[in-house]
Amino acid sequence: RVHCLVFLLIVLNSLQAQETAFSLPLDLEEGEELIQLQADILSYAALTVINRNDPDNKQYFVRFENGKTGPWLEVKYLQATLDSSGFLYTAKNEQGWFAVEGDKKYGPYFEVPKLRSGKSAFCCLYLAKENENSNQLLYNRDKVIGGAAGI
Repeated sequence: RVHCLVFLLIVLNSLQAQETAFSLPLDLEEGEELIQLQADILSYAALTVINRNDPDNKQYFVRFENGKTGPWLEVKYLQATLDSSGFLYTAKNEQGWFAVEGDKKYGPYFEVPKLRSGKSAFCCLYLAKENENSNQLLYNRDKVIGGAAGI
């Protein structure tokens, strides 16, 4: 079923571009479930979970055509970049929250409540708090570009 879903997404993208369709395997492990799938014109990112109903042992992964990241305690905001250069998401491990852009991680932070893809020089925009008492700051990758207190 998962292969069919990926294939259908690729076919839809291909029909829009009038190109030949192809499928990409997910190769899920036993007990691993697909939660979310994002695709761009060339590839996909899949959010999966193992032990979904066991809060003490739940693990999240983000799978790509050529590998995966994780395990994570939580993952949010999985999305393709606007320029089709890759995928963005926020993920939490024992160290804290990270904004993730491809193979780059920014953080750890106490919280990353928003993440968006921008264009050109602003590819990975996110709000983050360094600790419980700090204000939210607006980041572009690892650079602070503004304050966002109270958002």
